[in-house]
Order: sequence, then C-alpha cells, then structure tokens
Amino acid sequence: MYSKRVVKLMNLKLETMALNFFIMLGFFYCIYISSLTTANFMFVALNYFLLCLLMYFSLKKYKLLLNPITLLLPLCLAYLYYGFMLSDRQVELRGDVQASFYLFILFYTIGTFFPFKITGQYSMTISRNKKLFADLIFVAGLVIFLIESILNGGFPILVTVISRQDIYSELQFIPVFHYLVMLITIMPSVYYYFYKYKKISKFYLYVILVVSFFVILNTLSRQLIIFGILSYFIVYIKLNNITSTKFFLKLLLSTGILFLLVGQLRLLAQKKDISALDYLKAFSGVPEQLNVNTFDVTFNLYTSLNFNTLNDFYVNAENFYYGLYTLKPVLVLLHYDEAFSFQYRPDLDGFTRLGTVISDPYLDFGIPGVILFSFFYGTILSGAFISHVQSENLGHSLIWATLSYAMVMSVFANFFNVLFIWICIIFALFFCFTFRCGTIIKRNTL
Repeated sequence: MYSKRVVKLMNLKLETMALNFFIMLGFFYCIYISSLTTANFMFVALNYFLLCLLMYFSLKKYKLLLNPITLLLPLCLAYLYYGFMLSDRQVELRGDVQASFYLFILFYTIGTFFPFKITGQYSMTISRNKKLFADLIFVAGLVIFLIESILNGGFPILVTVISRQDIYSELQFIPVFHYLVMLITIMPSVYYYFYKYKKISKFYLYVILVVSFFVILNTLSRQLIIFGILSYFIVYIKLNNITSTKFFLKLLLSTGILFLLVGQLRLLAQKKDISALDYLKAFSGVPEQLNVNTFDVTFNLYTSLNFNTLNDFYVNAENFYYGLYTLKPVLVLLHYDEAFSFQYRPDLDGFTRLGTVISDPYLDFGIPGVILFSFFYGTILSGAFISHVQSENLGHSLIWATLSYAMVMSVFANFFNVLFIWICIIFALFFCFTFRCGTIIKRNTL
C-alpha cells in the first residue's frame, strides 16, 4: 500500500513538472509568434495567463484533466491565437465582443459551482433490452449508410481518394434517417460498455469498432470523428479507472491526427501543385512569407477566424431576436418559421458561418443572454460530470460525453441547440430510465 502511494505521488509530481514545462514552452512560443506579426503582446500575454489559470484552477477543483472547466480550453486557445493576427482577414475585435468572451468564461466557471443534477432512483433495464435497443439502432444506421453510399456512387472516402474530388458538399443524405448513421458515432462506447460487463465477446467488439470507424470516416465529418473519439475515451477511462495524464494526451493526439487526415483527404481535390501549408496560407489569408507551421495556420483558420465572424454578427445585428436563434432547430423542424413568416438571415447563421457558442445567445438577448446561457452551460456540464463520476450507469457517461463534445465544439458554433445533440441525449436517457413490464430493475446494474 505504501509503495503504491509513493508511486502515485511521484507520478503526480512528474505530471506537474511536465505541465509547468509545457506552460513555459508555450509562453516562449507565444513570444516567438508575436514577434513575426503585428500582434498585441499584452493581449496575447493576458489570454495566455487566463489559459494557464483555468488549467490550474480546474485541476485543483476536479483533480482530473478532463473536467467541465478544461473543456473551455479550445475556446480560450482560439481566442489567444486570434491575438497573433496571422491572417490579413482579421480585424480588431469590438469592445463588446471582447467583453462577451470574458463574461462567457467567467459565468460559465461560476456556473460549475452550482451543478444541475437530476436526483432520485434510476430504473435500470436488463442487458438484453439494452443490447437489443443498441443492435437495432446500429443495424438501422448501417442500412441507411449503405443506401446513402449507393446514392453517392460509392463509399465517400474511396470516391474522394480515387477521383481526387471534394464530394463533401455534394453528399446526399436521407432526411431524418441520416441521424441513425450519425448515432453510430457513439456505438463503440456503448458496445465497449457491454464488453466490459461480459455481455459480448472481444471479437464482437472488434467488429463493431471496425465497422463504426469505417462509417464515421466515410461521413468525411471531422465533427463526428471528434465526437466518436471523445465519447469512446470517456467511457474507456471510466470503466478502467484511468486518471493518467498520458492517456489524456493520447486522446488529444489521436483526435488531432484523424482531424488532419480527413482534412488532407478533402484538400486532395482542391490543391494542385503547391504544398498543403501554402494552400492553407492562401485560403486563410496568411502571408506566404510568414514563417509559421501547418498547425498554426490550420488552427487559426478553423477556430480563431470564427471570432472574426462573431465580430461581424455584432456589427450587423440590428435588433435582438428573443430566442428565435436559440430555438432555431425546433422552429425549423416544426416549420414554425414558415408559419409565422420569419426568415433567418444567412449573414447571422452562427452554425453555417461558425460564429462560436457566443453568437446565438447574443443575437437573442445581447450581453445579458451571453451571461445567462454561459452560467446555464456551466451548471449542466458540472452536473453531468458529477453524475458520470459517481454513477456506473452508461447513460450518465453518454450524457457527459455528449455535452463535453458540445462544449469542445463551442469554438466553432453553438452545438447546444443542435438537434443531433438532443437526439444523443435522448438515446442516452434510454439507459437511465427503462422499465420491464412495469417492474423497476435493480439500480446500477446491467
């Protein structure tokens, strides 16, 4: 017992030293990038300090790297990168845009101290019902995927590689039923749960993993790749009681590699006789002579420039919309926008144009909306995290994974009001509240 405790303390000390080393290394890198551009170093230094403060505070509060506060780091890192002013397309952000960002971070963090957690007894189903439900969803999603592949002239990833054409924007999906294909993203997590409780064989699990990976890769969607990896790692870490920083770094590395891999595949048809770095520089408005690497340009293109879009929203919004943008998925699905003759402005479409998570709350209620919704997101993420940690229920882990994904993607758009997120939560709730002939089955069992 004593030796294990010593080893644990030594590992913790080494991890702390490694974290401090990378923080110092990152600071010097910020100085280097700032020296290449017209960056406001005070802006960069302030936001780097905020990034480090959130990291230390979250580790102090939760003792785990993956927690509700560290989910803010992609958004904070994107805002930090904006300060480097790598692209000619970037403008100086308005004061109210900057205030909205800091208020979002502040009130989200405050919200984590007031976790919204559903209490009470959860009725659990036997594994046969759970597995049958999962099998039905998986098979249905696979059938829809095969039908869509026929409609698209083959498996999308093979078509992209062979024809060297970017077919992502031309892919045909079957309305509504395509959500079944998207649900395959979290099936590896579900079946790994079954495997750990010895309800399926290792071979069965491997088949599910291979088929799911192939389907997700063929969506050509980096969003689904991120969700699939994140949800699987969350369930894997939970079931194996892993707290190591190394495992968390593996999560980041694997996600980054697949993100870049799919990005390169989609670039095959677009770049000709120039390198990927030169193409990305031209596409994102980064000067060709600027000595930055592919990560800097890619991250700036896909994340930091979204604050440019957010700035445009603040400039172009003529009035507030009082919930119309927050409830857009429901209103459009039920055709209420047509019934009440309301047209959404394309230039204020936070999901299509990527205006970060801040865009919809601001468009609906201004800065008070940003404060209110950031606090709300903090409460639900904190509650989901606590439920995930304290319960062995698969449903709680899937809800935490889904909300974590929405928060990670906040650097792109407001994923909390995306219909697919709601579908995933409903799917997860099946594993929390299930009955068998009106009889409540034993809590926290399969």
